[in-house]
Amino acid sequence: MIAGAKAERVTASSWESLVERIIFTPLGMATGGFGSAGTPGMVDPPWPHYADGTPLQSNGPAADNPAMVGPAGSVHCSIGDWSKFVVDELHGMEGRAARLPPGFYAQLFAPPFGGNHACGWLVLTREWGGGTVFSHAGSDTRNFALAWLAPRRDLAVLACTNQGGPDAEHACHEAAVALINYAVSRRPR
Repeated sequence: MIAGAKAERVTASSWESLVERIIFTPLGMATGGFGSAGTPGMVDPPWPHYADGTPLQSNGPAADNPAMVGPAGSVHCSIGDWSKFVVDELHGMEGRAARLPPGFYAQLFAPPFGGNHACGWLVLTREWGGGTVFSHAGSDTRNFALAWLAPRRDLAVLACTNQGGPDAEHACHEAAVALINYAVSRRPR
């Protein structure tokens, strides 16, 4: 939230317009948007669900958390478009051509105060990843998303669901583990 507010102040643009201009448009993320996905008044996916499986009474951008917390997690897109963003992140981590300047990625993924937290990413060491890996998970309490990035293996795994709560989180983690195990078994070290 603070980063979004700071970006707005420095650029005199809304954080949403910055994301559209710097991320969505150049990466071809046609499904990117803000607030909960879906079209108000239409039954179109993904319809968000509470932890107990009960669907929200409505969908669309207004069915999300308050706008003030938007920079902390009200961006939505298809998993295909999310993968475009994650591939760019991997390329930047690996020092390959990416959307933003090379130094940006090094700074983004380095814990600023030591420890294992870097700008929303958990920084861990995992044998399956060939060393340092990065994970991020988030929920608006009605959807859940999880990403694992292993730059030394040029591997990313994404899992998401349109339900919030611990069961949804557990299911996404199980799916991610299965995908990681499958990918690692198919690639030479």
